Amino acid sequence: MPTAMSVIWIVYFLLAAIAMLVLVPQREIVRLLPFGIVGGAVIASIVQTIGVWYLRLWRFNHTQMLAYRGIPVFLVLSWLPLMIIFAYWLLSLRTGTGRFFYIAAYALATVGIEYLLLRTGFMVHRSWSILRTALLALGLHYILAWYLLAVREGEGERRLIHIDK
Repeated sequence: MPTAMSVIWIVYFLLAAIAMLVLVPQREIVRLLPFGIVGGAVIASIVQTIGVWYLRLWRFNHTQMLAYRGIPVFLVLSWLPLMIIFAYWLLSLRTGTGRFFYIAAYALATVGIEYLLLRTGFMVHRSWSILRTALLALGLHYILAWYLLAVREGEGERRLIHIDK
């Protein structure tokens, strides 16, 4: 029987989607959608599958509504709009220092959200810690940022070569 508390995962997704619609222009959402799917939802699925199912490092409470084997589906899907926001604002920054601090701040903000989930009882760490979450978030966000910046610079080079021809 679904409880009212299990609606939190849908609310979380809707808040992330609304934030994306407010913070990112529509044409950029369409352009960044593949990155949001892979860099957000797919990677979140992999991390949650490994952490919840295989290693049993953490678990979620209030998953009676729209969860698959204990993983809230809308929590995983919320990473799609969150990664589109991440990508859009990262690509708008021009300096390496600004990018460095933005990536760290964004990753640590996601850790803050997990901390709130822990404090409110929506998530429980079994053999995990908030410090490990911070290290994982920083590592994943820096890898995703490296990919985004490498692809963007590669596209810029192709355009320059095309113009010179």
